[in-house]
Amino acid sequence: MMSRNLQPLFLTALLAASLPLAAQVGSPYEPQIAELTIEGRVPLNSIFAASPGALAIPVEVLAQLQSGQLELRGRIEFNRGARILRIWQFIVPGGTPLPLPEAPPLTAPNVAVATDLHLEQIRWHQFKVTATGKTRQVVALLGRTVTRYSTTGPDEGETALISFGFEDGDPKKATFLTVHYPGEITGVIQQISADIRLEPAPLKAPQQ
Repeated sequence: MMSRNLQPLFLTALLAASLPLAAQVGSPYEPQIAELTIEGRVPLNSIFAASPGALAIPVEVLAQLQSGQLELRGRIEFNRGARILRIWQFIVPGGTPLPLPEAPPLTAPNVAVATDLHLEQIRWHQFKVTATGKTRQVVALLGRTVTRYSTTGPDEGETALISFGFEDGDPKKATFLTVHYPGEITGVIQQISADIRLEPAPLKAPQQ
């Protein structure tokens, strides 16, 4: 079983997601997610798995992903009323426009993993990027798997940590997404399309 020590997971994710960042320049606040849909292309070299089987992708499909014939996608949608984060890992032909108009059905043949997480905690931090002088905001979401629709993927009850970062105080300008199942698999996605609205609106970066 994975660790249930949640605070270190938050610290690890925030530090990893924000590198190379310097000191925090704004006070954290407690946002609520009004809307959230993120979809991104997932290069195989951006996935760090504890074992090859954790990818839940057949070997013959992996070869087509490596050649570019197929493309691996990750998608997250949020149901505010139920506080559910739904996560898909699915495959599309190479070059398919990003994002899809809608997510594939949960049990579609091209879906490798589909799960629901119950959102338990939200954290927001603001950092200054040393190399560029820009300010980046990072939101970390902690959830627990409540339903697994696919035959593979995390078991019910397992913890997941999701984080995304954006600049200029605009969540729709998200620049990366990470999905982390401790002890199993971590994915870092930088080619993303995001539709995010936080309440209250993120704090603006202080004028330098």
